Amino acid sequence: MLRKILIPAIALIALAGCTGNTNWSRESPPDGTKVTVVEFSDFNCPACRAASETASKIKGLPNLYFEFRHLPLPISGHESSPAAANTFECAREQGFGQEMEEALFKNQGSFTESLFLRIPKTYDFDEDFDQTEFAECVSGNNYADLVEADYNFARQQGLNSTPTFFVNGIKTTYRDLLKTVAAAFEVQNASSTE
Repeated sequence: MLRKILIPAIALIALAGCTGNTNWSRESPPDGTKVTVVEFSDFNCPACRAASETASKIKGLPNLYFEFRHLPLPISGHESSPAAANTFECAREQGFGQEMEEALFKNQGSFTESLFLRIPKTYDFDEDFDQTEFAECVSGNNYADLVEADYNFARQQGLNSTPTFFVNGIKTTYRDLLKTVAAAFEVQNASSTE
C-alpha cells in the first residue's frame, strides 16, 4: 500500500520542478513556461521518426517549451546523421525547422547533400525561404559545432540511444510522452492554485 502512494508522490514531486543538477535545455525557456520538453534525436533513427509524430501533438501547446537536440548515433547506417542535423539547423535558422524535420524523417535512409538542397523546393517551403543562404549553410556545415556539442553533452550525461525525452528534467519514453506532459501540466496547475 505504501508503495502505491510513494511512487506517484515521487513522480509528482519530480515533475513539479525538482529536476536534479542537469539542465537538459540549451536555452532558457520563455517566461510563463510550465512544462519544458527536450528531445534528443537522430534523423536516421526509425524510432525517432515515430517519436516525431508523437511530439508534434504537443508542440505549440500554451506554456510548453519544446527543444529539439541532436544525438547522431555513431553506428552503421547513421553516418549521414550529423549532416542531416546540420541541414535541420540551417532550415531552423530561417524559421523552417518543423518543415525540415518532417521532410528529413520522410527521406530517412537516403541522405545526400543533393537531397538536402532539394528538400525546400520539393516540399514547397514558402517564398520567404532563402535557398542561397540555406545552400551556403548546408555546404559550409555551419552548425557542425552545435551538433557536436549536443552529441558530447548527451554522451557526458550517459545518453546512448534515441529518441530520448526529458519532461521538466525527468527522462521519459516517446510512448509515455503525452501522459508525462499531461501529468506535468496537472502538477504545475495544481501548484499554481495553492
